[in-house]
Amino acid sequence: MAGSRPCHVCAVPRRISRSLTWNPEGTITETRDPEHRMILADVEGINQLFGNIENLIGISIQNMLTESKARATREFTRKLLRGWKRQVVRRAGLGLVIKRMGGLARSFGYGDLEVLHVDWRNNRIEWRLRDPYSVPLMCGDLRGATEAVKDVVGTVEAEPEGENTYIVRGRLSPPPSGMEERLTAPAARVKRGDITYRRCPDCGVPLRVSGFAWDPDCGIIRDGRTGARYAFIGPASIQAVFDELASELGESIPEAVVEAQRMRVASLDFEPWRGFALEKFRDLLGVMGFGNLVSLESSPDRFTARIENAALPLVIAGTAAGALEAFTGRRATTEWTVTPDGDLELQVTA
Repeated sequence: MAGSRPCHVCAVPRRISRSLTWNPEGTITETRDPEHRMILADVEGINQLFGNIENLIGISIQNMLTESKARATREFTRKLLRGWKRQVVRRAGLGLVIKRMGGLARSFGYGDLEVLHVDWRNNRIEWRLRDPYSVPLMCGDLRGATEAVKDVVGTVEAEPEGENTYIVRGRLSPPPSGMEERLTAPAARVKRGDITYRRCPDCGVPLRVSGFAWDPDCGIIRDGRTGARYAFIGPASIQAVFDELASELGESIPEAVVEAQRMRVASLDFEPWRGFALEKFRDLLGVMGFGNLVSLESSPDRFTARIENAALPLVIAGTAAGALEAFTGRRATTEWTVTPDGDLELQVTA
C-alpha cells in the first residue's frame, strides 16, 4: 500500500499528492486528466443536501446520482486506459482495476471496498462497501469503472448488510435507461487565477490540507479540528443532476437546491469564521476546490461576492445564506447569477 504512505513532512498520503493538483484558479484537478475537476466536500453535508432536496421536491434523486456518477467515472477510467494500457487491463481482468480503484477510493475518503464474487458468464459481480461516503455515488463509481473495463453497460443495486455496510450487486448488459445520456455536464471554461498556497516543501500539496487526518484502512478523511468527514468528489456529475432536475421539473429547482443547502448550513456553528479576512476565505475556498473568490464586500447583515470558476454555484449560494443566517439569527435572502463565462455573482442579506 505504497500509495497510502504519508508524506514525512505534512502527513498527507502520497497518493493524494500524486493524483491531485491544486491550481491557482481555485480548482483541484486530476493530475492525469486535468479536465476532471474535484472538490473536497463535507460528506455528511453532501448527503444531507441530497436528502433535503428530495424532501423539498418530493421525489428520489438516488438513481439520477448513480447514473450521473457512472457516466463521469466511466469516461475518466477510459481516459486512463487508453491504448496498450486498455488491452493489458482487459486481459488482466477487472480484479486488477478494482484493487487499484479501491486504494484510490480509500485515499479519496470513499470508504472501504471489497470484491465478493465475480461471475462473468452470467455477467454479475458483487462488492461489499464499508462506510461509503455516499451509497448512490459509490454505486455509480463501481458501475462506471466496470463499464469502462468490460465495454458493457450495467446496473447496480445496493442492499444494507449491517451498520454502515452494504452489498452492491452489479448486472451487466441490460437495456440502457437513456437517463445517463442526458446527465452530461457542459464543458466548463476556466479563468486563470493567481491564488498562491503555502505548500509542503516535500510533496507540494497546500499545507492547509495537512489539517485533515486520513484513516487509510477505513477510507475515511476527517477534519482534524472538527472531526467532520470529508471526501474528494467530482462536482460535474452532481451539477448534471441539478441541471436535469431543472429541465424536467422547471425553474423551481435552483431555488430548491439553494434552500436545501441553506437549511443545513444555518444550523452549524460559524462563530470561528467571524474574524476571517478576504484572503483567508479565498484560500479556504481554493483549497476545497470550489473556485477563486475575487471580490467580497461585507457588513453585519449583508455581503456581496464574486467567485470565478465556481463549482456547484447553487451549493455555494445556499452555504452563504445559511452562514449569514447563523451569524445574525435572521432568515437570509439570496440573489445570485452565473454569468456566461462562469462567474458566480452573489448577494446575501439578512
